[in-house]
Amino acid sequence: MRSTVSPGASVLPPEAGSSFRAELCGGEPTAALDPGFSVLVVLDGAGTLGHERGRPLPVSAGQTVLIPYAAGHTELSGPVSALRCRPPAPGPPAPGPAG
Repeated sequence: MRSTVSPGASVLPPEAGSSFRAELCGGEPTAALDPGFSVLVVLDGAGTLGHERGRPLPVSAGQTVLIPYAAGHTELSGPVSALRCRPPAPGPPAPGPAG
């Protein structure tokens, strides 16, 4: 899957930021994922999801992986692309549309 969205960039409009985030991740080069609850949807390819708390997990297209905060820093590596779905960013809510 090819995309014009930069790795780690949101694929959603700014208005969605107050509800959740969705970031595109690619494993080549290795994508370092900061600690945090997320759901990783593997879009294409195959690779490895490594984490601080145990053995690396092989992942491939079509799989969905829940990543708990307790996993710590994680890394997605290999010829794989995924969508990382996360809760809203901490801080004040983004302003909504004027109306």
